[in-house]
Amino acid sequence: MSQLSSGARPRGMLSCFNGRLLYSCALIAFSQVNFGMDQSAFSNTQAMTAFKEMFGTYNEVTGAYALDTVYLSLLNSINYVGFVFGVVTGNLLSRRLGRRKTLFIMCFWAILAAIILITSRHRAQMIVGRTIAYVYIGMELALVPVLQSELVPAEVRGLVVGTYQSGLLFGQLIMAIICRGTSELEGHSSWRIPLGLFFVIPSILAVGIWWIPESPRWLLTRDRSEEARESLKLLRQGAYTEEEIQAEFNEIQISLERVTESGSFKELFQGSFGGSDGKSTGALMTMGGLGTVTNPSTRVRNGIVAMTTIFNTGFCLGWAPLSHVVSAEIPTTRLRDLTYALGSSFNVVIQFTISFSIPYLLNASYANLGSKVGFIFGSTSVLACIFAWFCVPECSGKSLEEIDELFLQGVPIGKFGTTKPVERVEDGEDGLKE
Repeated sequence: MSQLSSGARPRGMLSCFNGRLLYSCALIAFSQVNFGMDQSAFSNTQAMTAFKEMFGTYNEVTGAYALDTVYLSLLNSINYVGFVFGVVTGNLLSRRLGRRKTLFIMCFWAILAAIILITSRHRAQMIVGRTIAYVYIGMELALVPVLQSELVPAEVRGLVVGTYQSGLLFGQLIMAIICRGTSELEGHSSWRIPLGLFFVIPSILAVGIWWIPESPRWLLTRDRSEEARESLKLLRQGAYTEEEIQAEFNEIQISLERVTESGSFKELFQGSFGGSDGKSTGALMTMGGLGTVTNPSTRVRNGIVAMTTIFNTGFCLGWAPLSHVVSAEIPTTRLRDLTYALGSSFNVVIQFTISFSIPYLLNASYANLGSKVGFIFGSTSVLACIFAWFCVPECSGKSLEEIDELFLQGVPIGKFGTTKPVERVEDGEDGLKE
């Protein structure tokens, strides 16, 4: 009789980590900071005088240089082409070459982008540089949450994968502080220094990734079972007993064989997305309601700002990190790359659509909705809440293999939180325990 779930004893979060796993999680999380740095660097450098002088045009009326609207639109939208390319290639390379080699290739794109950006003297070169930088970011989005979910134990999976959003926010904060300091500098070093810092994290990552064990689950999909066993030992030894490590390895191996035999490609569209926050929904609706007030007073305007802050807080604590967690843990092992890449590509398309349409929704010469856009996004948030409640299973504390087994057994979404697979006998029949 083989055991599907090891039933390991409950343990604290810190006790789930040994030195190698802690190093791996820290280095991977460090890579996420680069995305936030990119976003903050470009939003801040575009306001610097030297940047405007290099890439803008002189306005005789105002007597100052300014960036053309068309150029700003291209600089902040064409990069999504690189984003999609990165997501797709990151998925393909990760499945074929493995997680570590793909991380190294990802760093190459980032370093190439940094070279192009800091040597830019023409508008087209700056656009090309940022587009290539987003190839790195797209590959990171396709790879990092998946790798994190495959390396860590079930007890800390939500915490570790959720650091993706924290890394973005930390990167934005650090770069905003740096740009504030360099903005006082004379000449083009004011914007070149922030962009030159794009070298730092990819260079450290390119060297350090070779001490991160390859994903045991990916190795098993390539029929490299002995390497997978050794990789899992490196990630668990010292924090788990030999029996627990062997039980986890058996669980992964049995589950992979089972989903390969029983699964189908339609799983790619089952349970791929999720996460929501009711507080953010309420804030958006309230913001929209305040926007209907004619000649709003200062108190009403302050209320709109407050609702925007509440929404951002709720988003960063709810949907933003949980969407990565759920999307990385629900798919089966053999479809995890494809499923996450599909979700990420959909995310990029939505980001581009919103970025393109927001000026037309807000500006007086077009829809002139102002803060009434809260009704639009609040309505979609309501739908997201309904979807999350009825379609997203509770997977907290469950291993990726237990989640696979519950899907194979056809367990209703509402019972995922209270149902656990138990021992499987040799004839292939499974038991479920609530």
